[in-house]
Amino acid sequence: MLRSVRLYNFIECEAVMAQIEAEARRHSAFEANDMKCRELLLEYWLKNPQDIPPADVNTLRELRMHFAGTSTAPPNAGQNLKRINTLLQLDWMLGDPDQLERDFSAYLSLLRANHLDRMVLFGGQNAIETTAQWGQLDAADRLLGLWLSSAVSQNDIAPILEFAAARRAKGRFWTVARLMEVILKDPRVSGGERFMAQTLHCVTLARLHEMIRDPNHGGRTELDVAQTRWALAHGATENLLAETEASMKAARQAYAAVERHTRQHQTLKRELDMIEQNLPENKSAHDDAETADDN
Repeated sequence: MLRSVRLYNFIECEAVMAQIEAEARRHSAFEANDMKCRELLLEYWLKNPQDIPPADVNTLRELRMHFAGTSTAPPNAGQNLKRINTLLQLDWMLGDPDQLERDFSAYLSLLRANHLDRMVLFGGQNAIETTAQWGQLDAADRLLGLWLSSAVSQNDIAPILEFAAARRAKGRFWTVARLMEVILKDPRVSGGERFMAQTLHCVTLARLHEMIRDPNHGGRTELDVAQTRWALAHGATENLLAETEASMKAARQAYAAVERHTRQHQTLKRELDMIEQNLPENKSAHDDAETADDN
């Protein structure tokens, strides 16, 4: 609770209703620079930085200098998080990967300093995936490396797996797959956790492969498009399929090594079976068998 209190910005005032209302309005109002940044973010959301008019680029640079300069003040953690979040937004619009990496590193450091370990997982992933949605894939790779190191060092295995399962269910495939690769090398992982991590790795790769094979599939989100582009930037579809098959084999070996299977293990095993059936070569063989039966 004390950590949560430090995220809030509060002031003292006389217990007079008129005074309280006036201070509340003043305290909650956005500054002109905040409003201008928000206005430009809405106008240029996910736009190529090169397509932003020079006049607005100059405004963005001035805003960046303003918000970077406020770091000399002693704000509380909540104010500092808000400031760094604004800097990240400006970095996206300006397309500055070096500054983006520095600001993201400062963001992770601030979270660690305030013991907000779970927020490292959620907030870090959101920033990375937003970077990918902007089409800044090289920058996203750089942020991913920082996040993986921080997320694993600041969290126990169980909450990381819980996070990964929840985010995978929401379609966050690429970052979860990479996170599971790091977890699988962690000496803290138990046999059951290894099976869970390997299965999550396999399933996320399989989902990515499905999206790449069927780019016209309905219901595609901006994140879906960004993830497929990001995956393709790291290799052809065949490489992703080979990764999926290797991960499938490792998951089955991990399952066999678990002495006592929980209900969660059994649920993941069924999902693993379904994924295997839908792999291209298996699905083709299944379809051929059904055709032969019909004849």
